[in-house]
Amino acid sequence: MSTPLAALLSDLQAGDVDRAFARLYDQFGERLRRLGRSLAGAHADDANQEVLLAIYRALPQFRGDAEPFTWCYRIAVRVTLRYLGRQRRQPTPTSPESFDERAAPSSNDADHAREVADDHAAMALPGAAHAQCRRRAQCERDR
Repeated sequence: MSTPLAALLSDLQAGDVDRAFARLYDQFGERLRRLGRSLAGAHADDANQEVLLAIYRALPQFRGDAEPFTWCYRIAVRVTLRYLGRQRRQPTPTSPESFDERAAPSSNDADHAREVADDHAAMALPGAAHAQCRRRAQCERDR
């Protein structure tokens, strides 16, 4: 009978990253979720998605030098802390007026509400994506 580590390494040597990831997720998914909740609180779900993606991407480099959970744990802590740092650096809008006080509302209240919602969603995007989204929204408004 093979050990979980041997099965994981066997999957990786065969190039079956999806199966190796499924093994890790089945075995450690709940523990990683609890770790995420303890580190990230309200941001745990979003941080956990980034953790799982990082583990999946790093799996081909896993050599078996550490226990699989220890390896996953180290990735999870590093990625979650990096995620939380990015969240703290992003400005959090407090009101729709904080986007652009000079912009006149549309004649149609529904259009204005959509514009405010689009601006709010764009503020959540990182730098370049935020600017690109704002430009696209402005072009659509000018049509």
